[in-house]
Amino acid sequence: MSADHTDDQLEALIRLYQLAKKHPHTGGGDAAAKLLLCLLNGRRFPLDLKELSAFDQGNREAAMAVIQMDAFRVRTTVPAILDTWYGDGFDTEGELEHWAYALRLIGRRKKDQLCKLDRIRP
Repeated sequence: MSADHTDDQLEALIRLYQLAKKHPHTGGGDAAAKLLLCLLNGRRFPLDLKELSAFDQGNREAAMAVIQMDAFRVRTTVPAILDTWYGDGFDTEGELEHWAYALRLIGRRKKDQLCKLDRIRP
């Protein structure tokens, strides 16, 4: 745990990240991806709160915990927290940019502007 987040908040963040990774193109998976993208850059990727209705109760609670964590953290970003937790040198922010492209979100980068992901984090 760090001063910026609790263990429960970190678990909630990992839960939503894994939901987005393991269930793309589903209501819950897309909602998780859009929430994480909004937390990455809310101006580029605004989130309609109705998206959260795609979550079951557990994922909705995880979303609220992550939103609360993000609202009070001042020293780090959600991708940086995930990069630190996994400790595998993977570029989570780059992965999120790929998600925005796949979801065809307004504000996404063009395909030729996306970083190359050398591997996929399981």
